[in-house]
Amino acid sequence: MQFLKRYKFAFLVFFQSIIITSGFITFSPAYLPVPHTDSGIFLYIGSQILKGKVLYLQNWDNKQPLVYFLNALGLWLGKGSPWGVWALELGLFILAFALLFYLLRKILPPVYGFFISLLSFLTIFQIMSGNYTEEYAITFQAGLMAIFFLGYLPDRHKYSRPISALIMGILSGAIFCLKQTYIDVTITIGIFLLFSAWVYKNKTILLDILWYFLGFAVVNLTFLIYFISHNAAQDYIVDAYLINKYYSSQVLLEWLHSLLQVVVFQNSYPLLFITDCLWLTFALIVLVKMVPWFKQIFLKQTSKWICLGIGIAGSLLFLFSQIFGKEPGIGLLQWLLIFFSTLFLGLTAFLFFNKKKTQTKTEISLRQVANSINWSPSNPAIYIFLGLIDFPIVFAAISISGRNFPHYYITCLPCLFFFLTGSILWLNCISKEKKSSAYFINCLIIATMIMGCFTPLEVIISRISGRKGWQSQTVSYIDSVTKPEDKILVWGWESGIYFLANRESPTRYSFQFAAYLESPYQTKIRNTIKTEIEADPPLYIVDTVDGGMPFIQGQNKESCLKANPANGEPLQAILNYVCSNYEYVKSLENYNIYRRIQ
Repeated sequence: MQFLKRYKFAFLVFFQSIIITSGFITFSPAYLPVPHTDSGIFLYIGSQILKGKVLYLQNWDNKQPLVYFLNALGLWLGKGSPWGVWALELGLFILAFALLFYLLRKILPPVYGFFISLLSFLTIFQIMSGNYTEEYAITFQAGLMAIFFLGYLPDRHKYSRPISALIMGILSGAIFCLKQTYIDVTITIGIFLLFSAWVYKNKTILLDILWYFLGFAVVNLTFLIYFISHNAAQDYIVDAYLINKYYSSQVLLEWLHSLLQVVVFQNSYPLLFITDCLWLTFALIVLVKMVPWFKQIFLKQTSKWICLGIGIAGSLLFLFSQIFGKEPGIGLLQWLLIFFSTLFLGLTAFLFFNKKKTQTKTEISLRQVANSINWSPSNPAIYIFLGLIDFPIVFAAISISGRNFPHYYITCLPCLFFFLTGSILWLNCISKEKKSSAYFINCLIIATMIMGCFTPLEVIISRISGRKGWQSQTVSYIDSVTKPEDKILVWGWESGIYFLANRESPTRYSFQFAAYLESPYQTKIRNTIKTEIEADPPLYIVDTVDGGMPFIQGQNKESCLKANPANGEPLQAILNYVCSNYEYVKSLENYNIYRRIQ
């Protein structure tokens, strides 16, 4: 018993790691020998990096670069096996949740910290599939939060804050280099630092923010220098940044519909739904508390002029975007400009016609109120504050593309962590103040947490006891009729076929999404695909019959050539070339396979 008490933390971390490993087994190569779409793309491009190919220049995708290099590292560790990628991600996850548990151990009883950490994993596990960018981001976000709470806030010595800020910036840069929309925690902590500098009138914190930004810039500049040195800087900027603007293009109503989809999805998962409720509750409490301050602000003479300036600036920006913008119509950003311009101009009109006299004496100081709050890691206020900021940023990031993929919601973990920690710390404070209700509150917390474990643990057990994954007939066939040096072309998303068959694509566009995405680069991309296919024709073509990327779709040669003249649009010319030089062989797994006519 004494041994258990002494090594309680190590034992609970070990037990937590066992559960994480059990969950990870369900999307290991043993259960999923055929990787899902995104993982297949990452694995193939990672394998190409190990062969010396330059990302973006010789292999296209529209994600940020770090995920491909992580896949390359995993494949290198596994000597070409996807098991190496699986083990790398598992190790990162065990580290991430051990860090979160260690953080909680400092401020909560071990059983509470253990359940918060474990429940955070189990909640997102239900929407994980392995080797997603969102999943890798969790490790860096956990590290960012741990450094912030354990390194930056305590301010133990002269250099602890600058060093912590620099490390946080580096972790933030890594997160950004996985995907731009994952930097919600980075922005949230940045807002808190600015808020702290204002509250305490501390210019030193502004220097910490510069260190924070420097760390962020170092990671991004490292990648930029790498691509410049490989003559791929333009490809990097276009593929990882510019083209995503068109991928995420939405008008206001589409964006509002995406936000609604986020709410509907989260209602299917109890702890995510509780997160929504907690944010709404705390946001209302804060707004009610701040009503007197808002009244005071609006009574100041300068308020109406500030509102007028913001309203006019927003209107001018809208007019500028309409006159000089290249895209027709009113997009999401323009609608937001209209909304806020109208809001501030309306507020200006109200303040100009308001007859109440200006107060001469300041009755309420927001800075004084904020200064009186204990912002230490042991106080619930800081977690609730961070959760209130992080929540809307995550919502916006998930909905910005208009696509409601389940794995997007993995990024809700930090927000869930903030609210669970803040709420339980708050209840803990109440139980200490009111000792008569302490037993009831503790039982309620533990019962809620145990109930939250049931469904995810059932999912783990059912997946482990279920049938193991199927082998791809297409891969087996391609492997039997081609040699490793032969090129194949997979038309559609399933780049995993290249990786599993150990065959290369003749074109950098191993999957052709960019050729169908409406963007200024579309014609150039189609011409590139055509040129590269004709220069190095693949021996076999696998048409995945993807409705989003229509190809031959089972057409006979005559109808294909008739509909796609050689001198037509670039995509028609590609189809004409394929129909002229390839013949249908067979269909496997609803894919049509074509062979080059010798």
